[in-house]
Amino acid sequence: MRPKVYRWYDHRWQARQAITDAYVVGRWANGNNAGVFFRHHVVQAAREIWEMSGADRQAKIKDWNTEILRDQAQTIATLGKDYNKCMHNLSRKFTEKDAAILSSKRIIGCTTTAAAMYRESIQAASPGILLVEEAGEILESHVLTALCPKTTQLMLIGDHK
Repeated sequence: MRPKVYRWYDHRWQARQAITDAYVVGRWANGNNAGVFFRHHVVQAAREIWEMSGADRQAKIKDWNTEILRDQAQTIATLGKDYNKCMHNLSRKFTEKDAAILSSKRIIGCTTTAAAMYRESIQAASPGILLVEEAGEILESHVLTALCPKTTQLMLIGDHK
């Protein structure tokens, strides 16, 4: 989005200088007067602002920048918390869907990685038979976490080599 540009004309109506939205603040920050607005009644009413020393102006700008950064950090933290909450809710919904699907099955087959990833869903489904592929790659203890009280058989399938 382009900044608004105002034109200041001298007595011959020739363009002298483009005045942007930040013109007055920029002049103030650099220790200058209000430029073309110097005689304007609003500037005169706020004379104490324009009479601040350069060091005071720089200190004020530093305070403003610190406050802006603090506000931005707070906004990012709030958005991060909201994002994490949404991701948790989304993950919970997927887990509920997976558990509902798995609950309708008598036999559940998966890799050892899936047994670890979907441990909660598998336990919620309480399968009678659990079939685990790639079992030759891991220890049996890694699969035990997927077992539940109703599991009567655990079949481990793996490469004998």
